[in-house]
Amino acid sequence: MMDHEGRAVFMSLILIKNGIVGRADGSFRGDVLIENGKIREVGPCIEHEGAFVTDASGRYVLPGGVDPHTHVSLISAGRSVSDGFEAATRAAVWGGTTTIVEHPGFVPEGSPLSAAVEDAVKKGRGTSYTDFGVHMVFQGTNGFSEEEVSELVRGGHATGKVYTTYDARMEDWQIVPLMRMMERVGGLGSPAGVIQLLDRHDRDNAAIASRLGVAGTLIGAAIMTAVSNGCTKLGLANWIQEIVTGGIILLAVIADRLRTRRGCNCPSTPFVS
Repeated sequence: MMDHEGRAVFMSLILIKNGIVGRADGSFRGDVLIENGKIREVGPCIEHEGAFVTDASGRYVLPGGVDPHTHVSLISAGRSVSDGFEAATRAAVWGGTTTIVEHPGFVPEGSPLSAAVEDAVKKGRGTSYTDFGVHMVFQGTNGFSEEEVSELVRGGHATGKVYTTYDARMEDWQIVPLMRMMERVGGLGSPAGVIQLLDRHDRDNAAIASRLGVAGTLIGAAIMTAVSNGCTKLGLANWIQEIVTGGIILLAVIADRLRTRRGCNCPSTPFVS
C-alpha cells in the first residue's frame, strides 16, 4: 500500500475508510479492514486501534480482478507477443486486475509436461506486478504420466488445456482418460476433472457445454471439429461454418428449455476460458 506521499507502507493491519465498497450483491459506502493481506471485516464505521488508516472518500474499493486466460509470454511459430509479463501485468494492475493465469504455447515434441509451465514461471518470477498462475498444456504429440500431472497440480498448477485442432491436438480416446486422471489428482474443474477443450469455435463449445454438461463439452468439441475440418476440405466459406454452429447452439438452447420445463435439475459443467 502507498501512503499519501506515495511511499510504500507494509502494515499487518490496514483500514480503508469511507469508500464505495463493491460486492457481488451491490455497493455501499463503508470500510474494509485488512489483516496480514486478507480481508478481515467489511462494513460501515469500522474502528480498529493500531491500524494504518487510509481515506478512500469518493473512490471505489473493489476486490482485485482475476484474468484466467492470458498470453503475455506466448511464443508461436517463432514469434513472441510484444508485451511480456512486466508490461502486461503493469497494465493489468492499473485496470484493477491483480491475478492472471498464463496460458503458454506448445513445446517441442518429446518435451515433458512441466516444460511450458516452468518456462512461464521463469519469465514471470521477479517481473510480474500481479500474482500469476500457469495452465498446463496437454499435447497429443507428447506423452505424460499421472505422476507428472499430479506433481504439477500439487505445485499449484491445477488447470490445463486440451486442443482438438492443430498438429498437437488430442483425440477423444485420449481426452476422456485425461479428464478422469484430472479428477483423481485433484485438478480444478468439474466433478469430471475438467480441462478446457479448445478449437476454433471454443466460445460456441462453451455455450453448448454450459447447457449440456460434460457430455455437451465432448459432443460440442467433436461436432465443431468435424464441421471445421469438413468445410475446409470442401473449400466452403467460413460463414457456412457459422450458420451450422449457430444451428447447433440453437438446438442446445431448445434442449435446455425443454429440460427446464420438465423440472430436471441437471448439473452444468464449469467451463473456464
